[in-house]
Amino acid sequence: MSGNNLVPVNEDEFFKYLSEIRSAERKKDSAVAELRTARKNAKNGSVDLFTLDLVRKLQKFSEAEVISIANSLIAYARYLRINHMGQLELLAVDIDESDEKLQEEAFERGLVAAKMGDPDENPWDLSTQMGQAWARGYREGSVAASRH
Repeated sequence: MSGNNLVPVNEDEFFKYLSEIRSAERKKDSAVAELRTARKNAKNGSVDLFTLDLVRKLQKFSEAEVISIANSLIAYARYLRINHMGQLELLAVDIDESDEKLQEEAFERGLVAAKMGDPDENPWDLSTQMGQAWARGYREGSVAASRH
């Protein structure tokens, strides 16, 4: 034992749990192999997997968050004297939280999060306009989801 005061299971329970664990491991191994094959096929189809993974991560963020990430990327590249990234400075943008389009996007993200059953984890501070918009969307989505 690893120092825990566990009551030993009987032999039947032990083999039941062992069987469940081994079955889950086989399913995991099969899923990992399937994922590797899908990624290999995408790569063979000329998909840049690094860029795909990056875009999939960025997909989870709002426009304002992506702009903030891009601005940080530009600043960090400048700090590291990565000169060939200098052209990216032309893309730097300030975020205006009063922008109705950004607030609508935050609202939609909250709405979708609630409808999908995601936890109430507002990506913005509730004291900001974006945070308030997300919270309104989440409340509305929760009401809609409870009707189904």
